[in-house]
Amino acid sequence: MASLQAELHGTTLPFLHLMDVLKHLPRTGWLRTINHPESVASHMYRMALIAMTAPGLDRDKCIKLAITHDMGEALAGDLTPHDGVSKAEKFKLEKFGFKYIQSLLNKVNPELGQELMDLWVEFEDSKTPEAKWMHEVDKFECMIQAHDYEQQTYGEKDLEEFQGPYNAAEIISPRAKDDLRLLTLERKAHFANRAQTLPLVFLIAVPGSGEKEQADLLATDGKFKVVDIKALIQEKSQDRTYLHHEFLAECIENTVRPPTVLVVGLLEEKIKEVADGGKNWVVVVGFPDSMQQLIGFRRQVQKNTYTLLLRSSTKAADLSEKKYTAATRDMKELEADLGTVEGYFKAVDADGSPETVYGKVNEAVLSFTKHKDSEK
Repeated sequence: MASLQAELHGTTLPFLHLMDVLKHLPRTGWLRTINHPESVASHMYRMALIAMTAPGLDRDKCIKLAITHDMGEALAGDLTPHDGVSKAEKFKLEKFGFKYIQSLLNKVNPELGQELMDLWVEFEDSKTPEAKWMHEVDKFECMIQAHDYEQQTYGEKDLEEFQGPYNAAEIISPRAKDDLRLLTLERKAHFANRAQTLPLVFLIAVPGSGEKEQADLLATDGKFKVVDIKALIQEKSQDRTYLHHEFLAECIENTVRPPTVLVVGLLEEKIKEVADGGKNWVVVVGFPDSMQQLIGFRRQVQKNTYTLLLRSSTKAADLSEKKYTAATRDMKELEADLGTVEGYFKAVDADGSPETVYGKVNEAVLSFTKHKDSEK
């Protein structure tokens, strides 16, 4: 066993095992408000991605600073001002973390050990252009994460504490200030969304259950404006003024599902256009078709949306058995989740003539409009 240990210390494995700590070490500043927050490694990873966009600086140096600056926390832990540890003590503990990293690498790659120590000192000193920029990135990444959590908690947690002067005061370069301006606008739009509830019904079903026909009947009666998500994506794929039109066209051609965040963004814009300031109710056909899409919409737009599920006992002739099985599973998952919010979910039997089914559909959507009126 002793010989194995000696052999291991001649490799980078002990160092790599130590770095695993950072993958699981919570960013403790979030623990006061967020359950199961991001890890230190997650924070460093997105910092490294931002470093790849470093404006007019040594990009490779910025990336190295990003993935190195918190390595000492593998031993020191993620210490915050709330822990009652002085800056001098925090510096000392993290320095000894790097000293241990040097010791681990001393036999196999002492140059790397010294480089990591030097990078950490450069970051802490914050004198070089790269270190100054990465200090801004350190704070800005935290502010992005705070807004991510605001979205993930459906706007129910306002993390203004992390958007305020403590972090914002560090944002001083023109590029970073402009990024912060856009993030601030994004947050304002997010909370504005949360202050209103769109007059909206999702009409979902296993494809081929008559959902489009039922939506058209609602539109014919003048009760709803219809947005068909499949038609919307097709339309945008042909709109050369739309940034992602070529990407959407490729998705359609290769039968690849577009990213949820993109679909939700398109859908939100279209719903608001058609709703005309809340004057019109909107029925959306074909969305969400999975829990991923539902969660994406909840995070970006609104938490609770009226949803009508059409249940059919027959499979559409043009739908493969594999796709039918997958779609049936997805509908069951959606029903199990959506059915927990009283007043926001109905399921109707879609077997029978379109006219018979529409009678049930019409009754269900009327109950939604009454429910919304009762919540005013």
